[in-house]
Amino acid sequence: MTDISEFAAVIGVAPNRIDVEIHANEGYQALDRRLEVGSYLKIYDDEGATVIAIVQSYRIKDRTPNSADEEPDTPMFVLETQPVGRLEDGMFRRGGKQITIPPTHVEIASSELLAEVYANVDEEKRFSFGVLGQDESVRVVVDGDKFFGKHIGVVGSTGSGKSCTVARILQAGIAPTEGQTKRGILNNSHIIIFDLHGEYKAAFPAARVIGVDDLKLPYWLMNAEELEEMFIESNEENSHNQVSQFRQAVVENKQRHSESALTISYDSPVYFSLDEVYNYLANLNAEMIGKAPNEGVPKLADGTLVHKRADHYFEREHEFAPSSQAAGTKASNGPFNGEFARFLMRLDGRRTDTRLGFLLSVGVSLMTRLIFTFSFHLRRNMKTDDRDLPFLLVYEEAHNYVPRHEGAKYHSVKRAIERIAKEGRKYGISLMIVSQRPAEISETVFSQCNNFVAMRLTNPADQQYVRRLLPDDLAAITGALPSLEQREAIVIGDSISVPSLVRVDEITDTPDSHDIPFHTEWQKDWYDVAMKAALKRWQT
Repeated sequence: MTDISEFAAVIGVAPNRIDVEIHANEGYQALDRRLEVGSYLKIYDDEGATVIAIVQSYRIKDRTPNSADEEPDTPMFVLETQPVGRLEDGMFRRGGKQITIPPTHVEIASSELLAEVYANVDEEKRFSFGVLGQDESVRVVVDGDKFFGKHIGVVGSTGSGKSCTVARILQAGIAPTEGQTKRGILNNSHIIIFDLHGEYKAAFPAARVIGVDDLKLPYWLMNAEELEEMFIESNEENSHNQVSQFRQAVVENKQRHSESALTISYDSPVYFSLDEVYNYLANLNAEMIGKAPNEGVPKLADGTLVHKRADHYFEREHEFAPSSQAAGTKASNGPFNGEFARFLMRLDGRRTDTRLGFLLSVGVSLMTRLIFTFSFHLRRNMKTDDRDLPFLLVYEEAHNYVPRHEGAKYHSVKRAIERIAKEGRKYGISLMIVSQRPAEISETVFSQCNNFVAMRLTNPADQQYVRRLLPDDLAAITGALPSLEQREAIVIGDSISVPSLVRVDEITDTPDSHDIPFHTEWQKDWYDVAMKAALKRWQT
């Protein structure tokens, strides 16, 4: 511990600020450890009350010598510090009572004291992924249960080391215990990463990697919102008719294929044939109504009267009776005749598209919802068990899934993720929201995060947005957002004893997220790229 009380004095105390005046005399100049923005101070009084504070800023003080003996050029400055907690019986506590006025002692917090601050976590819950930025001899320890058990926000601009930080956090989180390693068994960690760019495969070589070509998501598991987002254009003039008849066709087709006696609804996870639903709607689009006496129902070209559409329309596209005003063959357009031409083109395109575009859009919604539903029923089924099966869902580039703005194409996935943000924890599901553009993410999701790992942010809108969301208003730390170095992060939340600037550990298995060295590549000999192979893969 470095006592600086000889040339430091507390000159102002407020609920969220303590001002310390420093005489930069020979004693101060001789210190082994100098003060800087972000340094930790121990401030205490003669009554035993002790406060830990962070240097937030400083200013040079104009003054005149108090006596003829005092050197007029001895510089003086005032530190503005922010209290972050207190020491009670050797244990660090957040917040707390004020010290008596004026406090008489000021020390620069030692490495040992800082280690004690971070050690205030039960041994079995300790989790660490880096060291203290101001003192790399101190490991920053967080409460693993509070960190992973409550939603996490990880933000940082391109080049800040965000992907490596996420990988380091997850690698440390799933690391087996020494006993598990000796026995050669897996631990009970379950993490699902939605990785659009395929970066994390290299960071987790033993992980199960499921690519687009491997993923089979039955469309019939989609709920009403997801189905309509996939097949219906909400801004079309007759979209309400599309919705009503599509719903009718899906429900009746599910009943057609179900052997269950239970009531089938639009949202029931029961198989239906998309081809048969297409046939049904195509027949509605061409339907003619017989107007001869005792008819008034759809009429086929062979004279068959359709009293129940579900008995005929699913099988194939029929030919209907022609429009006629003649008494014996009188027929006119059905209520939806010609209305569904564009709808059918879109539906046909979706059902024949081998790429199944919903895998990257509605597919994220579907998988998120299925995991939530599974965990809901699992939790109910395990009420008598003392074990749990928690899941962490990691959304890389999360602004692609839960954008702040509204839009039909994002509605179902936003709703699925927002539901987990609000309800998931009680069913053993937590979220890690990762993004380089936090200002573009749904505030509903971010506001549910209890822990934040904030790396360098260069965009002023992103900086302001994150500062507003962070649970601790610490300008001494959050002010560094634009100037953080690579792999430096501000960690704030209820899992950590004190908000901290952390230097994240280096890792061996890194994500495949490195930038292409343009100039270096340009200096190499001409590279005859296999254009034909690339084009063939693109086409197929």
